[in-house]
Order: sequence, then C-alpha cells, then structure tokens
Amino acid sequence: MPARYVIGTDGVIAYAEVNPDYTRRPDPSELLPVLDRLPAGVPA
Repeated sequence: MPARYVIGTDGVIAYAEVNPDYTRRPDPSELLPVLDRLPAGVPA
C-alpha cells in the first residue's frame, strides 16, 4: 500500500497519508504547513 510519512527529528510522525491509488498524491498545500511546523533539525 503506497504511503507517505513526515517524521520529525524526534521520531514523531507529523503527517501520514495512505492511498491505495499510487497516482493520487497529496497537494503541496497539505504538506507545506506540516513541514513549517517542524522544528529545524540538523540535515542528514
């Protein structure tokens, strides 16, 4: 099952999206606010 997760540097899942249709993807307007709320971490 296709899934997309945003996981913070503290290991907490900040966003989860699962859709059986891999061609349907979340709109950036859904993901950007989640990313903006995450604390800045050290890049990998």
